[in-house]
Amino acid sequence: MATGREALRLHVISYTCSQNCMGYRGNAGGCCTLDDRDYIPGPVRDADTFLADLGRELGRDVSHAEVFIDFEEGHALFPDRPSWQEPANYPALRVLPEVDWIPCRFYDKATGACTVYDIRPAICRNFVCAHLRDVISLLNLEGE
Repeated sequence: MATGREALRLHVISYTCSQNCMGYRGNAGGCCTLDDRDYIPGPVRDADTFLADLGRELGRDVSHAEVFIDFEEGHALFPDRPSWQEPANYPALRVLPEVDWIPCRFYDKATGACTVYDIRPAICRNFVCAHLRDVISLLNLEGE
């Protein structure tokens, strides 16, 4: 369990991401949605580990296609978004293009939370948006 400065840093991150995501009061999960921006949740470099962890969590086999979008599908799905046209950005986490704000398939808007948070892939664990980076810097809470 984190104590002192690291505990404060983690609390600031948790609050900012769940209550003031991307600098918008009441917003959560902005990094888990595409909306109209050129953003791709990839590449997921630990895809095999994530699939295995997800399978254990769900108690069943999980296919690659259920969780990820590969280049062939992604570049056709979002032809006007440059990040989706770059093969190096794959595999990407599967998003739901039929939903207006285009969320990651694991994001639950009702709870404002990731349904696989404890086993989420490294791209999600390590993501820090510009707003969060600024908040952490302003409070002098950068990691050591």
